[in-house]
Amino acid sequence: MDESDNIEIDRRVKALSDHLLKANLVMVTAESCTGGGIAQAITALAGSSRWFDSGFVTYSNEATVEPPRTARQRRYRLSNSPSGAGFCRRHDQIGFE
Repeated sequence: MDESDNIEIDRRVKALSDHLLKANLVMVTAESCTGGGIAQAITALAGSSRWFDSGFVTYSNEATVEPPRTARQRRYRLSNSPSGAGFCRRHDQIGFE
C-alpha cells in the first residue's frame, strides 16, 4: 500500500464518520482476513469513539463460523454477515445516551 492508498482510506473513513454521525448510528466490525485493519483505519480518526463501538477479529476457521457473542447482543441481533463486514444500529436501539 502506498501513500495514495492511505489518503483514500482516510477520506473514506471520514465520509463514513460523517454519515454515521448524521444518521445517529454506531458501527461494530467483525473482521477475519483483514486482521483488524478496518478497525485500525477507523480508530486512527480522532473522535471515532463517538460512532465506533467495537471490533472483533477472528481468524481460525472455527472462529469465523460463529459470529462473535457479546453482552450487547442481548440488545440487538448480530447479523449473519460474512467476516469483514460491519453493521450499524441507531444509538437509541442500543441504549446510548
